[in-house]
Amino acid sequence: VNQGAIVHNLSIDDHGNPGLPNLGVSVTLQPGAKQDVLVNAAAGEYYFYCDVPGHEAAGMRGYLSIAENGALSVTEAAPAPPMR
Repeated sequence: VNQGAIVHNLSIDDHGNPGLPNLGVSVTLQPGAKQDVLVNAAAGEYYFYCDVPGHEAAGMRGYLSIAENGALSVTEAAPAPPMR
């Protein structure tokens, strides 16, 4: 759910870095919109961010960790990996 007053995005990809896993997810939502996204991903750590200009730099980024048992956790990414 985009609870903000402006457009936001959820991207889960390699951020231009070949060492990061790329799920190829990019979902953009208008304010107030809701969308479910099914992601089939192996256990591991994945980088996510908002690709709206300036949002990632403002802190809309993190790492999604998926455990072998399917448990999810999220941590802040500070700083973001450089785009290559």
